[in-house]
Amino acid sequence: MQEDAIKKNIREGILGDKSALNKVPTRQELQVNRCISCMCYSVKYHLYFACTKNFKLLVLNEYLNIVAELPLEVRLVQDCIFLDETQQLITAGVKGCYLIQLTIDYKYDPRQAILLDAKGNSINVNIGWNDEEKQGHDGYYKFQDIAKGWVRGMKMDQKEGFFVAWNKQGCNFYEFDTKEKPERNTKPKVIFTDLVPNDQKITDILLYNSLHYFVIATHIGHLLVFKWDPNQGTKQSMHTFKSHSRAVTSLKVIEKSESSFVSASMDGTIRIWCLDKLIELYCFDLVQGGLNCGTGGLGDQMTHIELLNERIFALFFRGHQNMIEIGQISHLAHSYYISKPKILTLSKAFTNY
Repeated sequence: MQEDAIKKNIREGILGDKSALNKVPTRQELQVNRCISCMCYSVKYHLYFACTKNFKLLVLNEYLNIVAELPLEVRLVQDCIFLDETQQLITAGVKGCYLIQLTIDYKYDPRQAILLDAKGNSINVNIGWNDEEKQGHDGYYKFQDIAKGWVRGMKMDQKEGFFVAWNKQGCNFYEFDTKEKPERNTKPKVIFTDLVPNDQKITDILLYNSLHYFVIATHIGHLLVFKWDPNQGTKQSMHTFKSHSRAVTSLKVIEKSESSFVSASMDGTIRIWCLDKLIELYCFDLVQGGLNCGTGGLGDQMTHIELLNERIFALFFRGHQNMIEIGQISHLAHSYYISKPKILTLSKAFTNY
């Protein structure tokens, strides 16, 4: 019964603290909803990894059948990332960031396992190493020198070769190479404290290492641009964008551009910026684009907005609609618009929700 409730809640998007229900859930649904704090998806292995508030790691296949339920030594995890290449799970939470080595064994190819083994009985997942030389290690590696306090977020940028974790006002950058040993990847390259004033907090970070820039998003809507030297460990404030009026919740690089990025905010706008000229290129107003949520207004009903990539965004709603709405923006050279029709249901689209 508990497994059925988990599957039901995942399908309906009722996960973690970013959800709000407009119905009275059953006791069992409430317990399950409060249990899952975050989850991520493995494209290579076709598996979901869900961290729970009762210190468990749930592994589910694409039918949302539980493949494994493993005890976690890490407490109060709020975010997680899975690395397909190395079978490693990175977690962030109250106790800092951890790199957890998993071993995944299949009887069938992962793509075939979905068709041949719906219940997931042929999949074996454990925490630790298969390598005989490392079997004595428990598989947990703590990222060193994380700034004091709760780790509020993290981001992996394999293209730039960096992992970044942040708390309210500071962040640590780690050079990250999946071919390197975990001990090396968990040592900080640069530590920055007091990046934002005491009355602000960091909500996201974007790295443009090729330009020697990084961008800080804040809960009051400001975007702070810094120029940095990772080898010297120095930074210099370059500019502050102030167009957003509410919290900026997500930043993404525009892949085909050398200096442009996208930001999404709780003010109901998605904006495109240019780091070369330090200007705003365009603003998408989601309400004017037709993505509203009824009489309550977008700002009253939306609980979160997330950029899944530079073009696809997700809106999380509360209230009577209680849904996740997917949209796509086009930001070609001379074409700016929000696509229609909207995508209202997806079987699997999220990496963190």
